[in-house]
Amino acid sequence: TYPLPIRVDGWINIYTVHDAIPITHPELSQIDPHRHRRLLEALAGSAEHILTVSEAARLRRRKSCSGSSRNLLSER
Repeated sequence: TYPLPIRVDGWINIYTVHDAIPITHPELSQIDPHRHRRLLEALAGSAEHILTVSEAARLRRRKSCSGSSRNLLSER
């Protein structure tokens, strides 16, 4: 997979973050960790909601990015 968020103005935009491996363990991913961090920070600033696939992914995302976590949810 490769991160490619699409935003539609006027719609509720919800994104799913599967993990933070590109940031926490860049040697295990082909995704540029700096680009991935900037992408997650941009999403945190504009998304209505961000879902994570686990509590661990939510906590890693919160720790690895400085953006707001007001819209960060964990799937249950």
